[in-house]
This record gives sequence, C-alpha cells and structure tokens, in this order.
Amino acid sequence: MNAAKSGKTYVRFLFGKGLIAEIYRPAAESLMRPEMAETRRDILDALTQAGREPVQSRRISPAIMERITRPIGGDFDAFAKMANVFWKTCIREGINRKLFLATAI
Repeated sequence: MNAAKSGKTYVRFLFGKGLIAEIYRPAAESLMRPEMAETRRDILDALTQAGREPVQSRRISPAIMERITRPIGGDFDAFAKMANVFWKTCIREGINRKLFLATAI
C-alpha cells in the first residue's frame, strides 16, 4: 500500500461516516518555491473555499476541486524522482525539510 492510500485509509478509520471530503495535493512542497506564489495563492484560496462548502452544501464543488487538484506543471515523473531523493536524504540524515534547506546538505 502506498503512503497516500494508507493515509486515506487511516483518515477514514478515524472519521468514518462523518468524513465529508478528503483533499490530497500531490507535489505540494513545490508550491513553496517563490515562482509558484500565484499558483500557491490560488490553491490556498480554493482550499479555504473547500472548507466552507461542506458546511454550506455537504459537498465540495467540482470547480473548487479542479482548482485544488490542477497539475502544477512540468514533468511530474522527474519531480517525483527528485522529491523521493530529497525525502530519502532527509530520512537518512534524520532531519526535516527546514533543517535540510538551512544546512544545504
């Protein structure tokens, strides 16, 4: 079972039938890059709206979900490989993202 699927399973276990929606944003760490500021703002704005919609209508509209899950761009396979190397390095070194960036391993 991959990490995303196991996370979904655990969230469903915790919240059961009370869970209205789940949102997973692949490649979210790339949104922290300065050149992604406009995309990040749009996604965060859509996430805010997605938090309101279930209270108002018990669902998240397709238009909001499209804004949240829209591909960020670029070569996803290449990004996934780089992200895996990054996180495996952090795990091996016993550090988090913030410390990795601060120490420039």
